[in-house]
Amino acid sequence: MMSTVNLDNLPPEIMEKIFTQLKYDRDTLEALGLTCHILFAHTRPYRFQNITLHDQNFDMFMELTYITPWNSILPHVKRLTLGGWMRPLTYCSPGNSTPNSSLGRDLTKWASQFNLLKSLDIRGAIWAELPQYFKSALLSLRVEHLDVSIGWRSLAVEEFQTHVFPVLRPRSLSISGSLRDRDFVQFYPTHFSPSPPLYIHYLQLYEAGPVQEMRDWLRHCDSPPPVIHLHIGLPKQKDSPYGLLIAEILHMVSPVHLYLGLSLVVQDHFEFALESFTNIQTLRISSIYNDGYLIPVMPGTEDISDIPVTAAILRQFSALQDRIQIIQLDSVCAHLNLIFGEIPDILSTSYPNLKKLILALSPGKRIRRAKLDAWLADGPFAMLRSRGVQLKVKTLPILSEFVMPSMV
Repeated sequence: MMSTVNLDNLPPEIMEKIFTQLKYDRDTLEALGLTCHILFAHTRPYRFQNITLHDQNFDMFMELTYITPWNSILPHVKRLTLGGWMRPLTYCSPGNSTPNSSLGRDLTKWASQFNLLKSLDIRGAIWAELPQYFKSALLSLRVEHLDVSIGWRSLAVEEFQTHVFPVLRPRSLSISGSLRDRDFVQFYPTHFSPSPPLYIHYLQLYEAGPVQEMRDWLRHCDSPPPVIHLHIGLPKQKDSPYGLLIAEILHMVSPVHLYLGLSLVVQDHFEFALESFTNIQTLRISSIYNDGYLIPVMPGTEDISDIPVTAAILRQFSALQDRIQIIQLDSVCAHLNLIFGEIPDILSTSYPNLKKLILALSPGKRIRRAKLDAWLADGPFAMLRSRGVQLKVKTLPILSEFVMPSMV
């Protein structure tokens, strides 16, 4: 007689391998979790790894995590996100149906259940409007990565420097501006370096942001933390107060991946302190307005076309050609009749060690893959392919002034 095999008899390593394969298939995990108590228990660690709280679900989530068996959700959460671009977190006042009357006063025990938490993302919450009991609970968490949006309504610089960062003491940090401008980079690090104790995974600098405060904070660090991704909205004038602050910060940090967002109106070329870029591997420039794209010009100013600006930047960084392995150029265009000026020649002659060139196009309409590949084969950068450089072209949504899509 054939023996019966049920879920209880399956080795734990087999169950783990099955559900690891399904960890990105939310629908399947949800369906399996509703099948029986055994599958509910096995799927729980994978269903609740990432939790986002916003105004529409905050009360319900707090209630669920205070009753059995839902209170077993929190030990499996690895990333907690407060709010989103379309759904912010602005209030945290539990409703009358909350089973625990102390919820509105003390969340110490609730917060202590996040024993696997690695990342806290508070960029979608308005910190000043959160009730003190909830802020105290968040500040009692222990996380490896902290993601904040500074300078907008999310978190004030003084609050970050005085109360949030010194208390949480994460191992890595991401600092940005508006939440909608941050979808082009993986904000949760894929690894944590054992040393130094703190590094900045992502830092965004832009003219409307608190650049001076960031400069002052970096100055007062025992030593400026390493920066992995640095995104700079380039100044319209290099000697403007913003341009001078950027120059000071670049003397203190050495990014691995550098993202440069061109202003719509550039009046002179920014000069980089190249001696500080000791760790650079990737250079990305966004965006190149091509082929009749209408660029607003400020009355009384003479703008410099962004193609010459991009060429000037590439000439400057050619001094680091032995370190730069990947270059990406983002372009807004109407079709594939693109103009790149001197850029192809500069890349061919001044970057002999370049391994990969990515062209990110925003044509405004869908272009068939075959047409993109044909354009790339015969396009102005084809000479790089003959040298063994990997060429890649992809289409992206229309880019805003300082928004750059994700690096592949």
